[in-house]
Amino acid sequence: VDEVRGTPVAAHLAERWPAVLVAGATGTLRRVDRGYARVDGAGLRADLLARLEAAGGRVIDARAGGLTHGPRDSVLDTDAGPLAARLVVDCSGSGLAGPGPRAAALWQTAFGVVAPLEAGSAWPFDEDAAVLMDFRDPAPVAPPTFLYAQRLTGGRAFVEETVLVGPPL
Repeated sequence: VDEVRGTPVAAHLAERWPAVLVAGATGTLRRVDRGYARVDGAGLRADLLARLEAAGGRVIDARAGGLTHGPRDSVLDTDAGPLAARLVVDCSGSGLAGPGPRAAALWQTAFGVVAPLEAGSAWPFDEDAAVLMDFRDPAPVAPPTFLYAQRLTGGRAFVEETVLVGPPL
């Protein structure tokens, strides 16, 4: 939580926990007394879009196809036409801007759900902590995965299983 103080994210912390739980493959669950929060993604997105528009920026809904670097700028080829920029940050994981075949890339993948908890059901972790990374697994799989879980307000829980690094699924 302390990393977002003074940033636009700070106004959009939906739920907070004073600690996190982590467990390695050895099975020891450890408590780390450091704050953690769940971000209201929709609220943050609306805020950031409003800030972008107020600064004269715009969102272009387009699919990227290629990138050419020049001495002063780069040109991104899109289905909406070419876009020139002084800085291009490729966060797609697709290898668009870098060398090497896309098929050789390793990815982080996850599947998560917000689910209702049955009334009176026991939560298997500390009530006041978010589970950040729980690598304990009764049946090891390849590639290894970890659990990410948070007990939410309103009788709900967020649970997600994540492959930290592996081939695209």
